[in-house]
Amino acid sequence: MDNLWNTHRETVIEIGLELVLSVIIAVVGIFLSRAFKKLIRKASTGKTKIDDTASSILSHIVKYGIFIICVIMILNVFGVNTTSLLAVLGAAGLAVGLALKNTLGNIASGIILIFLRNYKIGEFIEFGAVSGTVKDINLFTTILETKEGVYISAPNSCIWGVPLRNHSRKSTEETQ
Repeated sequence: MDNLWNTHRETVIEIGLELVLSVIIAVVGIFLSRAFKKLIRKASTGKTKIDDTASSILSHIVKYGIFIICVIMILNVFGVNTTSLLAVLGAAGLAVGLALKNTLGNIASGIILIFLRNYKIGEFIEFGAVSGTVKDINLFTTILETKEGVYISAPNSCIWGVPLRNHSRKSTEETQ
């Protein structure tokens, strides 16, 4: 056993240090993820009044972004060539993006609609030939309920791409 330790001491110590550094990176990543989540939650209740849906989306994006960065850092600690890994992931991301361009368009439109607040839950809107009261807004679709009680799921890219009438909001000239 002494002979085994004497011949592989440096390797065992190196692997041990890599494991300790990996654990430190993971703990710091978890701490940062929780800190940013609290910061975003605080911003949604503070003076800035970020929409609940937007703060939820933003906290998930930050959480997964920190997770991906930590995994890449841990792989780098163990000597994995992360440059080629990132190139492969980038190419795969491009292929998936092209395959899901309509879905990604709905997500982008959903983010824009949530942050611009063209309409909120409970407001009566009209776009194209569709009109109804907004029941839910998410990344992919907006759920409306018509006057007849029919629920309509409209892709966000369809709403973003046409003129939108919000009948619940009145200009200051009409209300005076």
